[in-house]
Amino acid sequence: MIEAQQITIKTNIIPEQNQLWNLFCALDWHFGRTPETVKAAFDNSSFVVTAWKDEQLVGVGRAISDGLFYTGVYDVLVHPEYQRRGIGTKIMRELLTVSRRRR
Repeated sequence: MIEAQQITIKTNIIPEQNQLWNLFCALDWHFGRTPETVKAAFDNSSFVVTAWKDEQLVGVGRAISDGLFYTGVYDVLVHPEYQRRGIGTKIMRELLTVSRRRR
């Protein structure tokens, strides 16, 4: 079993379009979206947090912020094979940390 400690969390590294799309499809989270719109949503986000097992994207989260008062968190996803290992929690914590620094 892969432990969360073997996962690397990165901030503001936007994955390639195919990496994002593969993750969205693995979770059946792609309904009404295309690879291009998913990539554009991440490109246009205020900040992005990713989780990696070596070179494999295993989790993502993104946020949009006004830079003063409000931040909205979107698309926090963890690949099914890596769920229930604390990765989503790490992504959320990092999104909150980055959001606080941006004020």
